[in-house]
Amino acid sequence: TATGTAMRMMIDEYEAQTAAHEDNILFLMTDGHPNEGLSVCNQDLLDDIQSAGVIVYIVGISSGFSVSAVSCLVEGNPGIVAGTETVSDYVISIPHFDQKLFYHIEAQLRRVICPPSVFVKGA
Repeated sequence: TATGTAMRMMIDEYEAQTAAHEDNILFLMTDGHPNEGLSVCNQDLLDDIQSAGVIVYIVGISSGFSVSAVSCLVEGNPGIVAGTETVSDYVISIPHFDQKLFYHIEAQLRRVICPPSVFVKGA
């Protein structure tokens, strides 16, 4: 998969369509084995992800998922930079993708997209 090249295209799209101060979130579904195109750990790419204000979450699909090959994509997320979160806070691993696990993932992602603090009474 040309993950780095796809990420470059995503950044170009985010920069054209959004502003860095918006809540820009990317969910990358991958087996964790980028094997062609631009490196996912290319420093210019990582800098552009941060500059665009994109927070990356990785959804690892397959029993052979390799977080080490793609963890650089989340290491610039604000919580990690601030030291309040770790890489594992931004990675969901799914060893066998089936309907039951999809609903489990959906529940995890819902907490990211619509955290309970958004629905505080009287806010």
